[in-house]
Amino acid sequence: NSVLPMSIGTWTMLFMFLAIIPGATAAGMASGFGVSKIFFFVAGIVTYAYLFITISGALNEAIGGITNHLPALIAILIAVVVLIVVLLKLFRQKAIDALKNLKQGAAILRTPKRLVLFVLLPQFLGYCCQIGVTAAFMKGYGIPVSLGNILLNNAANSLATLTAVTPGGVGATQGLTTLALNGAASAQEIAAYSLSQQLVLTLWNCILAAGLVLIFFGWSGGRAIVTNSLVTARADMKDKREESKERKAAKKAAKHDA
Repeated sequence: NSVLPMSIGTWTMLFMFLAIIPGATAAGMASGFGVSKIFFFVAGIVTYAYLFITISGALNEAIGGITNHLPALIAILIAVVVLIVVLLKLFRQKAIDALKNLKQGAAILRTPKRLVLFVLLPQFLGYCCQIGVTAAFMKGYGIPVSLGNILLNNAANSLATLTAVTPGGVGATQGLTTLALNGAASAQEIAAYSLSQQLVLTLWNCILAAGLVLIFFGWSGGRAIVTNSLVTARADMKDKREESKERKAAKKAAKHDA
């Protein structure tokens, strides 16, 4: 995500896992990715809730906006529910197969202890390190370090990464961070802080990633693993197509007999 725009790096990672892990399915990988985002989803809700509560007038403005557009929101929700029901009926068998694959990717949810120890705890520690890095850079550039400023910075970064068309959201990140931290320091100081932090973290991420790839796969091992996995994946896809054709043929025969 540091070198590709609009979080395309996340999709690249999913396809890499799909090719490398034998027997992996797109739905299973997507559900596993969803499980890995539970902590950050909750952290995001807490962040925005804190900002809405602490920023003067933000909560009242949000409630007022929802109240003014309540009929339209209800109509949209009903339309979404109806659309989901219709799609499930049209693609019932595919939905059943996808549900099995989703359960495969979310299997760790059945063991809460493993989920806490191997997913949530490392993510919590990583999030604390992220806050510490942000606080250190802020202090280095003379920006007041407070929980509100750190959360505003994180919110601006997440929005910029999702919507920007530049690698890592560069440019958009600095603009949103300057807007979010307006008043805490001069615009030049905020932009300099944001850009330096992004450049340092991007460099570190690239170095770490390259080192890990060399450690675990070696110079030629990575290519061999991907090639073998692709061959296996193609064979699995061929088997699934044949199974699907057999099911359709069996259904047609059953209807004809009836």
